[in-house]
Amino acid sequence: MLRYLWLVLLGISLSSAAAQVPVPAQQILSYKQYASIQHKNPYVLEFHVGTGALLFYGAEHTGDPKDPQIADIERRWAAFHTTVAYNEGGNPPTPRDPEDAVHKYAEAGFLRYLAGRDQVPVATFEPSFDDEISYLVKHYSPEQLKTFYVLRQVTEARRLQDSTASDDRTKNWLADYLPAHGLKNSPKTLAELTDTCKRLFPELADWHKVSENWFDPTESGHYTNELANDSGMFRDQYIFRLLVARARRGDRVFAVIGASHVVVQEPALIMEFGPPATKVNGLP
Repeated sequence: MLRYLWLVLLGISLSSAAAQVPVPAQQILSYKQYASIQHKNPYVLEFHVGTGALLFYGAEHTGDPKDPQIADIERRWAAFHTTVAYNEGGNPPTPRDPEDAVHKYAEAGFLRYLAGRDQVPVATFEPSFDDEISYLVKHYSPEQLKTFYVLRQVTEARRLQDSTASDDRTKNWLADYLPAHGLKNSPKTLAELTDTCKRLFPELADWHKVSENWFDPTESGHYTNELANDSGMFRDQYIFRLLVARARRGDRVFAVIGASHVVVQEPALIMEFGPPATKVNGLP
C-alpha cells in the first residue's frame, strides 16, 4: 500500500493563461499534448548554463528501495556535484536511513536523504496551496474549487486505504483544512456536500464513489478535468521559473519530479537553455 498521499500528480493545460506568462514558459505542453507522447521512465534532462546546471530527473513514482531508479538517482547525484536540490510534494522530513526514506516518501524522500547526508540545501519547488487557490479563484467559483479539492482527496484516500474515504477526513477538509486556506464558503458539512454534488454533478449518485477519471487532466467531460489542468499549469509555470532562475545564477540544481512534468517542460527548457547536454529516456 502506498503511504505518500502528499505526492499528487497534477496535469498541465490552460491556454487562456499562456498569454499571462513569459516566453519561453508558455511553451510548456498541455496534458492533452502529453497524452500523445510515448516515453520511458525515468526521463532525465541535463542542461548547462554558464557555471550553473540543471539535472531534471523525471521519475516513475516508487516506494521500493530496490527500484533501479533509486540507484540511478544516487549515481547521477554523485556525478553531478549538486549545490542545491528540489523535490516534489512539499517538505517531508529528511530521513537518515535510505530505505526508510523511499518507503515513506518515495523518490523525493531519497533525494532528501542524499541532501541531508551530503549537507546540500534541499527544499520543495511547489508553490504554496494558498497561492494556487488565489490563482484558481479567478477562473472558478469558490464552491467549484472547494468541491474539487474535497472530492479529489476522497479518490486519493480511497485508493491508498483500499476502502471508502473516511467521512471524518472529509469533514475536516470541509470545515477546517480548506477554510484555513481561504475557502470558507459552502459546502461546509457532509449534508451540504451531498446537496452541492447533486447540483453540480446530477449523474453522481454518491460522492463517495466519484471516479478518479474526473481528475485526470488528459480527459474531458467535467469541470474537474479542466480544473486539474489549470492547477497543473500554475504549478509547472512556478517550478519552471524557480529552476531556471537557480541554474542561471550559477547553482548546480538537482530536481526530482514525476516524469510527465519533465516531458511537458522540455520544450520550454530547450528554448531557455538550448539542447540538453544529456537526455535519458528510460534505464539501460
